[in-house]
Amino acid sequence: MPINKQDSIADLNVTALLRQTWRSDIEELMVKSDVLVQGLHGGMKGINYLGKIENGETPSMIAGKILTDFTGDMGDEKEYSDRLNITLGMPLKDPGNQGNGSPIGTEETFDFKEGVLYSNDNGKAVSLEMYGITQRQQIPFKIRESVNRKIGLWKNEDTGVAMREAILETYCGNLTATPRSFTQVWSSNMFIPSLTDAQQPVYDPTPATYVTAVEAAFAVATASNVKLTLDYIIQMVDIARAKYMKPILYNNQYLFVFYVHPKTMRWLKNSANSGSINEYVKSVTALNQNPVDIVLPGAKWIVDDSVLIIEDERCPLLGRNTGTDAVNSHYMSYGRTDDRPNAFGASLETYAACYLLGEAALGKLVAKQYLFDEEIEDYGRYKGLYYHGAESYQQVTYDKDAGSKSATTLVQEGSMVVPVCVSE
Repeated sequence: MPINKQDSIADLNVTALLRQTWRSDIEELMVKSDVLVQGLHGGMKGINYLGKIENGETPSMIAGKILTDFTGDMGDEKEYSDRLNITLGMPLKDPGNQGNGSPIGTEETFDFKEGVLYSNDNGKAVSLEMYGITQRQQIPFKIRESVNRKIGLWKNEDTGVAMREAILETYCGNLTATPRSFTQVWSSNMFIPSLTDAQQPVYDPTPATYVTAVEAAFAVATASNVKLTLDYIIQMVDIARAKYMKPILYNNQYLFVFYVHPKTMRWLKNSANSGSINEYVKSVTALNQNPVDIVLPGAKWIVDDSVLIIEDERCPLLGRNTGTDAVNSHYMSYGRTDDRPNAFGASLETYAACYLLGEAALGKLVAKQYLFDEEIEDYGRYKGLYYHGAESYQQVTYDKDAGSKSATTLVQEGSMVVPVCVSE
């Protein structure tokens, strides 16, 4: 007679008591890298980026010409100031004294313009359970040990969002919060490919008026023509130079740094697209393409001896409502939170907000270095950690009166936004 045995574990009627174990290492959900943060900061907490390029320069040395950290210029007595006044000396503009006439009465006085940089509080809070059954269950996963790394990665993403907001909309988001409460407005320098120089948006210091001008310029453009052809890249550089944007000296070349959306980069690489870079590469062997893979993260080409083109996976998108002409910005923010798909829709034209950077494109002001503070509750069972400081980004602008931002006297010569049509 056969032995009476169980056919399955379920026959034991104790499935809830079956032994289980867990792997102690946690797989982290990958987020998109940030070439802007890596490039302009030379690597930050949570990102291990080391680079070396020709002539012994490092990416951070190049980036230091694009991102101007004014914090170090404040002096010990102003170390914790939340506002920094900066001054721009203007060149002499009057003709000299010619002939043997007296110079009395022809003296030219020196002229200056002023700018102001601001900072505002910013931070991120997380919670931990310090003891009890829930805490014990989390011990294998080393939750507490991962706090610094996770907050460091969050800070990287926060910095990336802030820098792109400042490039596209003058101020980063935390300068719109109280007590600063500034209003974001489109960059005063904007170039829309396919439009003539006369059709480009004309800056106005009144935000509502300038928004209307930008919307009107988009309305004139035919979306399908707003492509980044090589001809338009050359026109873009001509306009940047006309606006006195200052390129960056690298390896005996004066270069603008141009960040583009992956969809734009894909179009540029497709040799079947008329006007794309790779079409010219196939037909015109003389096109200047210098090796740039170690200049800055994401760099692809140096074109026309004047533009370093970089692919930015986090490049913002613009959605233009074809019924109302309203244009709205959409960013990738934290983790995998991505608002950019909302730029696409049945009644929307979608543009990648590519951006051209030169010297002093961004100003950064830190009034307080980031640090941790704690909040303890319930006999020490729960701990809140708050990583906070005061750090803000904005465009570097000057005027006769820092608050006026006149259409005729405003000086913003560091960056330019270049919308390029993309499809879903």
